[in-house]
Amino acid sequence: MVSKKRGPLGFAVVALVLVIAFMFVLMTAGTTDSVNLGLRNTTRGTLERRTNYGAYGAMQLALDELNTSYVYSCDVHGASVPGDPELVYDLRICNNYNNDLAPNPPAGVTSAIPKGMVYIEAKCDLRDYIGQYTTKVYSKAALGSYTSNTTIIGTDQVTITNSTIDGYSVPVNAGAGSLKPYLSGAIVTNSVQAGGITLAGPNTVIKSGLFWGPKGPASVLSNPGPPGVTWTSTPPGWAAPQDPTPSRVPRFRPPRDPSDALSPAGVVKNITSPDSLTPANFKSISVTGTTLSLAKGEYFIAGNLTVTNAEVKCPDATGSQPCDIYVGGNVTITNSKVNWDNRLGSSDPAVYPTMMTGAPGDVPLVLDPTQLATQALLGPRTLRIFFVGSGAPRYKDCTFIAQNNSKISLVAAGKAMKVELLSGTEAWGGFKGSRFLATNAILHYHRTGKPAPPPP
Repeated sequence: MVSKKRGPLGFAVVALVLVIAFMFVLMTAGTTDSVNLGLRNTTRGTLERRTNYGAYGAMQLALDELNTSYVYSCDVHGASVPGDPELVYDLRICNNYNNDLAPNPPAGVTSAIPKGMVYIEAKCDLRDYIGQYTTKVYSKAALGSYTSNTTIIGTDQVTITNSTIDGYSVPVNAGAGSLKPYLSGAIVTNSVQAGGITLAGPNTVIKSGLFWGPKGPASVLSNPGPPGVTWTSTPPGWAAPQDPTPSRVPRFRPPRDPSDALSPAGVVKNITSPDSLTPANFKSISVTGTTLSLAKGEYFIAGNLTVTNAEVKCPDATGSQPCDIYVGGNVTITNSKVNWDNRLGSSDPAVYPTMMTGAPGDVPLVLDPTQLATQALLGPRTLRIFFVGSGAPRYKDCTFIAQNNSKISLVAAGKAMKVELLSGTEAWGGFKGSRFLATNAILHYHRTGKPAPPPP
């Protein structure tokens, strides 16, 4: 057998084959690493999304509990996430709704929690990998209902022209006969712009303190003196920026599933002869030239409530069992009486005092100061109107209009509510919304929050 020696070309071919084989090995190894890395990234992303959902679910759980009880608080650790037993969540709620939170701020919270607000902290982990895949979310939110210790909250603007607004209230620990214009009946805006609270004549009487946005300049209040404006409060001439936080108006939601009212078959009530209703869902309600009686309980009106040359009564409603109307559209009251039988005072205050000195005996004779302060049975809070708008994520403007010598006794609130009391309207109640306008009208304040104790 003859042996052949490899020449330079043969070695080159072998070397090339070896290089290609080596490169293939490297490419295969790199591909495997890439696949493994991709799998790890996919797994990591999936786990992070699961913990995100768990944390935000815990936050939603907190909000649901707070919708049921404004004073709810908790400190839960290691609770199982329903439907995903591999996840656990922590939930902490520091609630200062009643301004009794101590210490303030709580341990672990970097800033104070103002009165009426709540701090929520939600955290979610993989049960077997605590701290490796973690999502943590925080929120500091305003709590609130219709309740308010003010005559008017117009978060954007308050304009009062040729009208009387009196914020009578019995101060806490005051004796009998101490009814007077007081700070608890204040007129409030969050505005810091010039004229955020505008008072104009020719015959405007204001008996209340005035407050505007925190750190707002004095120009937010338009000239409250002559001509045509009389203003008194306790202490005298009290006007100042809010401190430290602005007033808040919550969003309201229907009391139950409103889908039947929103469907094509939703009930439209056009009432032109005496009628009565019990709590239910409606597409709209219009009352014209007649009387409507509403039983106590919760109503939802997806569209508009219109009352024209008519009367709406709430004969069995009380302060503890009111008639509540949730409105998605607008409320328009024209030359009508609404809940007027349940107003404060035993008779129409035809001779209402134009000034109050604050002296112990200086009270309107037509009013009972104990009834005004406590309102255990009747008064404006027997009818409450909540504006729910068109719902999330956008919030529809809602208008409350009472005009043409209407007589109303109620409280109304809504984040986007615009109130107009016009042309001879007289109201007992309180209003909490974005804008307030009174022109040729009268508003007697009713304390819609915690009542002061009755005189001894």
